[in-house]
Amino acid sequence: MNTSTTKKPRQESDRQGEKKWYSAFTSRPEVGPFGVMVLLFCMLGYFSIPEGQFSN
Repeated sequence: MNTSTTKKPRQESDRQGEKKWYSAFTSRPEVGPFGVMVLLFCMLGYFSIPEGQFSN
């Protein structure tokens, strides 16, 4: 068995490692619904632009 490809089990000290700048923001539970709302508003804006033979 090749030991270089097996993953080591996570240690308790792994939580203490360096975090990314956005990890505090993305770990919040409010981010999901807010992201969906922003996506829906963007889609609403995109699809409300008239396109085709009747647009000027």
